[in-house]
Amino acid sequence: MTENPIPQRLQQDVFRFAKIRKGAKKPLEPRWQLDVNYKFDSPELLSHIAAGGNVGILGWKGNLVIIDLDDKDLSDSLDFDTFTIKTHSGKKHFYFIIENEE
Repeated sequence: MTENPIPQRLQQDVFRFAKIRKGAKKPLEPRWQLDVNYKFDSPELLSHIAAGGNVGILGWKGNLVIIDLDDKDLSDSLDFDTFTIKTHSGKKHFYFIIENEE
């Protein structure tokens, strides 16, 4: 079996993923925010990726906060000590898990 392409740090049951249309940022399923999303090891999600599809991660699951900077200069100037992905356009997405403070 092929190694799971989801980043290791995001391979946790608490996180959920949405299938994204090829060449776009729009999810395939209209109910992706509610109940049509996938665990990192879902055969349907992995088949979608293997066929060249992309995925998005739901930011509110597992106390995950994602900073998606649309300003490349600002994105380049920041360097947080956190999981970071460089996008196709050269910008960065910064991923933080926020501890629940009650």
